[in-house]
Amino acid sequence: MITSRLGKRDNSQVIGKSLRNVRYKLFAVIIGSLLILQACTPRIIERGGTTGSATLNDQNYIATDSTTLQLYKWLPETPPRAVVVAVHGMNEYSKAFEIPAKRLRQANIAVYAFDQRGFGASPDRGLWPGTLNLSNDLLGFVRLVKEQNPKVPIFLLGESMGGGVVLVTAARDDLVPLDGIILVAPAICPWDELPLRWRIPLWLMAHSVPWLSLTGRGLNLRPTDNIELLREMSRDKLIIRGTRVDAIYGLTDLMDEASRAAPNIRIPGLVLYGKKDDFVRKWMIASLRDRTSDQHFRFATFEKGYHWLLRDLDSEPVYAEVLDWINGRVAALQDKPEPQRNVFPSEVSVPLAEATRPHPSRAPISALTPSPSDTSMVWAYPE
Repeated sequence: MITSRLGKRDNSQVIGKSLRNVRYKLFAVIIGSLLILQACTPRIIERGGTTGSATLNDQNYIATDSTTLQLYKWLPETPPRAVVVAVHGMNEYSKAFEIPAKRLRQANIAVYAFDQRGFGASPDRGLWPGTLNLSNDLLGFVRLVKEQNPKVPIFLLGESMGGGVVLVTAARDDLVPLDGIILVAPAICPWDELPLRWRIPLWLMAHSVPWLSLTGRGLNLRPTDNIELLREMSRDKLIIRGTRVDAIYGLTDLMDEASRAAPNIRIPGLVLYGKKDDFVRKWMIASLRDRTSDQHFRFATFEKGYHWLLRDLDSEPVYAEVLDWINGRVAALQDKPEPQRNVFPSEVSVPLAEATRPHPSRAPISALTPSPSDTSMVWAYPE
């Protein structure tokens, strides 16, 4: 009897010890899994705390968190009749506006630009800066340019990803008064309108291998017919050629935010699109047209235009459209000094309530915290 009771007691101890070991192992597996998931979370450039007011010097734009961003400006020889603040696209930097700026200077228009966070000469190059970071930086930059040119009409120009940043920023209530926006092949698309064959793999990759770099080689995507420009950019060390998956995912977030911001814009806009664009799809521009139908937007399509309309070989018709629109805005401002007064006829009528309906899975820009380009923003350069 004694031996039997001792045997049962030993068995109970062994079973209890085994259960404890199982619990410890299960706990270790859970912790390990959480650490792995944390490591696979899309990375976002963290914005530092506010250290003072944003400033401009001859070479740099210093953001409110003291981040130094490279400044570019192309000024005419005489006081400008208008100022364009230009916002570059994915994987590029502000040198992208070197060709357009020369053309605009001939029309006595000044051009200001800066390398956005994560691009060009900026810190953390290659990481996605987050929609709110991009918008906040542009907001502060426009305010400083306005202070330097208080009596000159100010226009925002955004190309590709920059067009999405412009749309998000132009819809904000804390933006200084502007006289119009120009969108060149803007990156805009509601998340729920992206095909599932794009959404599902992108989400899975962004949350499993966010560090994976994609180059776009073999996709046969052509941003412009200006081959000499492409060769020059292939030698530019500040151009990003391998795009992280989480940066591509971040761009889709920006595109979704831009689509929902568009109906809230109350200043005139000009949208430029080329029919040979391999990156921004026609249905994306159609979506923007529908969402801005109650505003004062003008759309211009170019038969021979590629994605980089302002740098194509046959870009003169594009500049003619841009200058005609700017001249019309400047003339209207001189006749009627009240802001936001130029009215263009709407081509499509869509109820504003429907156009502004938010996507249920996305937070509005006011609720954004720094978070995570279209694979179409990745291309291969010729050797």
